[in-house]
Amino acid sequence: MKKTLSLLAGLFFASLGQAQLMSEPENYPVDGLSPKIKTEGNIQMVKSWDDANGANFLIVSRTADYEKYDKETEQDAQNAELYVYHYTLNEMGEYKLLRKITDYIKACPLDMTLYFVDESLTITDLDKDSYAEITFVYRLACRGDVSGADQKLMLLEKGEKYAIRGTCGRILDEVTEKPSMTMGDEFKKAPKVLQEHAKKVWKKFENEKI
Repeated sequence: MKKTLSLLAGLFFASLGQAQLMSEPENYPVDGLSPKIKTEGNIQMVKSWDDANGANFLIVSRTADYEKYDKETEQDAQNAELYVYHYTLNEMGEYKLLRKITDYIKACPLDMTLYFVDESLTITDLDKDSYAEITFVYRLACRGDVSGADQKLMLLEKGEKYAIRGTCGRILDEVTEKPSMTMGDEFKKAPKVLQEHAKKVWKKFENEKI
């Protein structure tokens, strides 16, 4: 009953044009996750909130770095995988995986970088449709120089994925490596407010700290 009232209240506020979720995103205990939620790697972060989908869970996990023999280089190389899951739970007690993002570094013989930028995570309802937009940035690289890492921004809504891809900028003494970015074609069908939000988040995190 409380969940039903929460959903009805959220829809009412959305109808008034307020860009707010039905509950504020908050940290969720890892040991509180249902065994019906399947993940890989070691869980690093869990956020939960309510919207028109019901209860939502965003889970970020990563494997530990591990070495594996690479046939091409004929030597051991580093590997790691990063995962982001968006699960929902409806009033019938049914869990649904709306989206899974998987990325990785394979067979890296140099310095490996693969991490979720915690500070980049935003959970919003900018288009006022009572469904959250989840926006985050992560970085990955296999490098032996001072070049910027590859960077990806993902915006998820109702299971749809919108992506920006590029490279981070770096400033070394008087030498500046400029960042680059390319918005995915899928953003063409996204509301303008989501396009602007994604670009703003990217801009905030486009430079990699040394």
